[in-house]
Amino acid sequence: MLERASAIDPDYAAMWVSLADRYYYDGHYGGGGGGALRRSEASARQALALDPNYMSAAVRLLSLQVEAGRLQDGYDGARQLVAQHPDSGEAHFVLSYVLRYGGLLEESATECEQAVSRDPTNPLFRSCGQPLMLLGRYDRALDYARLDSGSDWAMLVTRLIYQRMARRADARGQHARLPPEYLRGIAPDMFYRLLSRCLAGAPPDKQGHVTDDDVRIFLSVREDPEPLYFWASDLAYCGHTKAALQLLRESIRRNYCASAIETDPMFAAIRDGSEYGKLLSAAQACRARFREHVRARAPTP
Repeated sequence: MLERASAIDPDYAAMWVSLADRYYYDGHYGGGGGGALRRSEASARQALALDPNYMSAAVRLLSLQVEAGRLQDGYDGARQLVAQHPDSGEAHFVLSYVLRYGGLLEESATECEQAVSRDPTNPLFRSCGQPLMLLGRYDRALDYARLDSGSDWAMLVTRLIYQRMARRADARGQHARLPPEYLRGIAPDMFYRLLSRCLAGAPPDKQGHVTDDDVRIFLSVREDPEPLYFWASDLAYCGHTKAALQLLRESIRRNYCASAIETDPMFAAIRDGSEYGKLLSAAQACRARFREHVRARAPTP
């Protein structure tokens, strides 16, 4: 219907933003893959060509850039957006989004607080729970997840927070409430069952095997590197360290700077292995490159 509308009235910016959102969710959750994400970017650009001040279009475009690993472009655009619209919660949110992918979690959390102070009930800000969770500020992370309370997404993230709080029973309850269909298309079919058994206390050999084909599905189903980090954290938590390391390695390679692997309790099982040092060095190098770019763009006193 939106594609029909684009032919009928191609000068209506709001339609292009809606189309960008539909393509975005199809790309990430509906099997549309990279093709749908590229159409999402083109639609967001068309909306901005019609209305350069359309905030939702700018936020969608910048989030796509970051998820595609274009951190420097995303940062420059987000910083400019905040300079142009300092009172916009969405502008501060998208800057926080870039900063967290770049591994600057404290700075990301600060921008999240700036965003929610301007727009306290915006469900878009739900993913600010991620940097707060990775910083170990779990109660505040739960506050952000509650901005989208009742959604499947919020149940998944709340489960991740509870695991890091060592509240296994509560994490198991959140997972049990999540419809298995939610994970289909973003993870292998076996993943829901594996987590169910893991959270019930089963050892890895009773949870189900993670095959090379399963790893390939994890790696191919989404271009966005952040989910790979969190799937890796689940696999490490459940004792599947080889698969966890593979996902984490690819997440960093795609420019998710994984600054929490030193402290994230979910990765405790991998820190004694020889591969961990290589991944830590790669994450630190990713973060250093991004921090240098941020420093170079700082205004001169």
